[in-house]
Amino acid sequence: MLRAVLDSHLEAEYDCPVIGQAVRGVFRVTAAVTGLLLVYGFVFAMEGMTVRVAMSSARELAITTAWMLPWTVLFCSGFGDLAIAARHDWVFWGGTVLILSFVYYFERNTTSSTITKAAMPLLATAGGVMPRIFRRLRLVYAICSVVAGVAGVIAAYRLAALVLSGSSFATRTIGALMVGFCIASIATGFLAVFSPQRRLRRYQHT
Repeated sequence: MLRAVLDSHLEAEYDCPVIGQAVRGVFRVTAAVTGLLLVYGFVFAMEGMTVRVAMSSARELAITTAWMLPWTVLFCSGFGDLAIAARHDWVFWGGTVLILSFVYYFERNTTSSTITKAAMPLLATAGGVMPRIFRRLRLVYAICSVVAGVAGVIAAYRLAALVLSGSSFATRTIGALMVGFCIASIATGFLAVFSPQRRLRRYQHT
């Protein structure tokens, strides 16, 4: 039964119309980029704290990699969709280079250790690439998209509560990123659960 479920999700993940793949890819990439920008905005804000918890370089590397991994997985899954839609593998690998450069660029401005700055982007990006290389791991892309959708719903709820209370964000950029993340992540989760191609097949067999 578990094998049947995995096969069903894999089929839905990679057997969508070209337009559907492209749209899902755009939403996944948008959710990942806006999420990463919000995360690094939070990190840079926390850099101003005068008190920091001391930890070893290995522990810092493990925590930052685990924190970054969901975003790189989501980003790579989006470029995986775009590569399938474009029928060119270089699109995916170009996206891999892009996310690696993106993380390196922002990580160099943090106060993390030298080991973390050097190794974390590589480890997080490698984690995002693994499901593309090993087919049986591609369910991770769908799971990550669903989690992003749940996060988007929670963020949208908090955003609505903030607006209704009359409060506002520190800058318009943060507000725009929050709105973009909510829309893109909710759409990402929806498209991961409801595959247009799978629904079409069910309709044809009824």
